[in-house]
Amino acid sequence: MAYAFLEGGRWTLRAAGAKTQVVVRAPLAAPPPASAFVPLGGPGCKPPSPANALTGEVRGTATIGDLWAVGFWLNLGTRRAAIVDDVVGVPFKITWRIRGSGDARFTAIAPDGTHRSPLDLRPHVGSNWNRPGAEWGSVFVFSQPGCWQMHVERRDNSGDIWLLVRS
Repeated sequence: MAYAFLEGGRWTLRAAGAKTQVVVRAPLAAPPPASAFVPLGGPGCKPPSPANALTGEVRGTATIGDLWAVGFWLNLGTRRAAIVDDVVGVPFKITWRIRGSGDARFTAIAPDGTHRSPLDLRPHVGSNWNRPGAEWGSVFVFSQPGCWQMHVERRDNSGDIWLLVRS
């Protein structure tokens, strides 16, 4: 049995005595322009990278164009900055888009300076996310609160997102 939700939001589903909550995203005609994601993030999360709570997106800096990440709908602690809650110690999925050529290498640099590779990394071939560049899916575990530098490198491009992990 399938059900088509007519609008986005947080829904509670009940069937056969069981209950679960789901979040349904409303489709956007077009994503917000990059110019709506300001100010850009900086080292030490001063400031954290800009975010949009409606789309769950974060905009990072890159040598060519922008670095984009999505997957933050439920964890953004503020509406307009990459400040996240409830992610320490649990696998957290982030989908990325960045322009350039060649494979991408993803590194999370912890507040204490340790480098962490994703637990899982996969190129995506089909997507309805409307941002430029090739797309990858990753899973990271943030081991501690603080400012995390999320660094991405391709052969001819690199970028960073500054993510403030509160809990």
